[in-house]
Amino acid sequence: MHQNVIQPVGYCERGFLTLVTAPRPVLEKTLAGLLLHKSGDALVITCGRARDGTFVTAADGYPDTSVIRVGSQSQVVNGVRICNASLIVVVHDPEIYENDEEGAARVAAMLREYACLSANRIVILARPKDAYLDVMWQYAGRYLFIE
Repeated sequence: MHQNVIQPVGYCERGFLTLVTAPRPVLEKTLAGLLLHKSGDALVITCGRARDGTFVTAADGYPDTSVIRVGSQSQVVNGVRICNASLIVVVHDPEIYENDEEGAARVAAMLREYACLSANRIVILARPKDAYLDVMWQYAGRYLFIE
C-alpha cells in the first residue's frame, strides 16, 4: 500500500499566512524544513510556553535566522512589524491570549495583512485542540491540519 507523506513546507508560500497544526514532532520537522529551504533572512517568534528550548535550539543552528521570545500579543505584532525577513515563523502558544478570542483574531488578521503587503511567508505553527485556532484559521490563506 502506498502512503502519501505530507510535506508542510510545500504549503507555505510567499504572500500567504499559513497555519500548520500538528503534533509537536511534526512541528519541529516543519520548522527545520522551512529554515533549511529559506531564501534570505528568517525570524522565529516563540510565544508563551513555546519559549522553551526545543524550537529555539532548532532555529539557532541556521545562519541568517533570528529568534525572539515573546509573552504577549502586542510583542508578536511588534516583532513582525519591525522585521524585514522573508520568512517569519510564529510558534503559537494559546497562553498569550488569556481568554481573548478577539485578540487572537486581531493577531491573525495582522499577520495575514502583513504577509500580503510584504509578500513574505508567515507561518503559524500550533498544536491541535486549541480553541484560539478556531478563530485564527479563518485568516489563513492556507491551513494544514495533521493528526
